[in-house]
Amino acid sequence: ARNTPARVATPPRPETPPRPPVDQLDYEELTRDEKLELVFMFLDKDGGGSLDMDEVMILAEVAGGFNPTDGGAALEKAKEQLAAMDTDGDGLVDEAEFVAAMRMMIGGLDEEEYDKAVRGIL
Repeated sequence: ARNTPARVATPPRPETPPRPPVDQLDYEELTRDEKLELVFMFLDKDGGGSLDMDEVMILAEVAGGFNPTDGGAALEKAKEQLAAMDTDGDGLVDEAEFVAAMRMMIGGLDEEEYDKAVRGIL
């Protein structure tokens, strides 16, 4: 017969309270990704959980300095941005795709420049 050590019950860990949604937190408390989630929420005007061409146009106007009245140039830039961010090819940009694309575009900036870029969209 083997001697097996008695199992000692591990005390339950106290539950960590869930973090409030990013739009209910103070901007200065947000992580970099949470700041991008906030930008996504701002751009997702219809609250559908993804960005369509009209919503990507807002990003192109605000972040890229494109004027929608210049006709084809702004639309083409928005289409390029949408295609670059839309990794699953469904014609929409969901939050995960948006955050990943923005990490690549501005992730290398220092904190001051990063915040300047994010606040420039908000």
